[in-house]
Amino acid sequence: MCSITVASQTDGVKPARRVTVLPGVILKAAVAGAVAFLGLVSCGHAKMAEYGDAHDGWTLAYPASMHRTVIADYGRIAWRGVVIANSADVKPKQGEPTFRRFPPDGAALGILQREGGPAPDLGPPEARFPLSRSKFRYESVGPPPRPRVYGMIANGAPWAVYTWFGAKASRRDQERIWRIVESLRFPPQRPGTMSGRFYVLEDASHYPVGTVRRFAGKPSAYRPPFFLVHAPGGIYTVSWEPKFEPECHMAFDRPRFEFYCTTHRGRWDRMGRVVEGPASDLQYNDHLSFGETKSGRDGQVLVGNYSIITGSYRQYERQFWPRVKPSAGSR
Repeated sequence: MCSITVASQTDGVKPARRVTVLPGVILKAAVAGAVAFLGLVSCGHAKMAEYGDAHDGWTLAYPASMHRTVIADYGRIAWRGVVIANSADVKPKQGEPTFRRFPPDGAALGILQREGGPAPDLGPPEARFPLSRSKFRYESVGPPPRPRVYGMIANGAPWAVYTWFGAKASRRDQERIWRIVESLRFPPQRPGTMSGRFYVLEDASHYPVGTVRRFAGKPSAYRPPFFLVHAPGGIYTVSWEPKFEPECHMAFDRPRFEFYCTTHRGRWDRMGRVVEGPASDLQYNDHLSFGETKSGRDGQVLVGNYSIITGSYRQYERQFWPRVKPSAGSR
């Protein structure tokens, strides 16, 4: 008979509870949303720990005897995350997902995000958990050991999950790394909360085609007030600056399918292009901000807090309203 201790940690290992387990019995217990697994546990290797990312809230479980290195390089292009390794001899670099030293019997896992690059790609779907090792692919470039990598979108942002194995890494250590991968969990995407830089709404089924619904936004998360529009070609948002709202009190005119100020002059078409300029100079420019949305892990609508116009409004109008003739002179 042996005992398994599960510990929760952010900066250290703290015992949380003790469970007595008979040999050969599979333990099925949640550790802050992560699956506990027998493959990581034995009588000689029983103490477990949990790592929680303070910024994005994801967690993973790993043997407490393994070595954890938090990556926080805040240069022009920043890498951040964590590396878990089977040995203190595995020395990760801070500025990139490589190592100063990696022994032949080393085994390591990295959950890393590259910051400072372009805005999130709204195309790929959100990652589903637990991750499957079959999705990992060898990276063909870089110093040895060449990692197996899975690139994913979680909370609307890109992440990379790396696994590194030295030429002499034991099968047991490799399996421990894969079990840690399977324990990775990101927080649930609940309506009314933030998921990374995205504001989470209800499942898309709550907003059928033709829906135009006003939301107050979330000032604490820099999410301005906006209208959610479900057009035939998809769902998008039209937003405006919070300081403009008291001067305008934005509303929607369904017969004309336009947005307008109820207290002052100002009117905009279905894409947010100005029809009649606002009287107030508080608005950053004459047009409202147009933004795309994406689908969450369980079908929720995720709304970004930025404008994504990278071409002409007409380009997006053809995408979202393929049967509507653009107005004369529209761009």
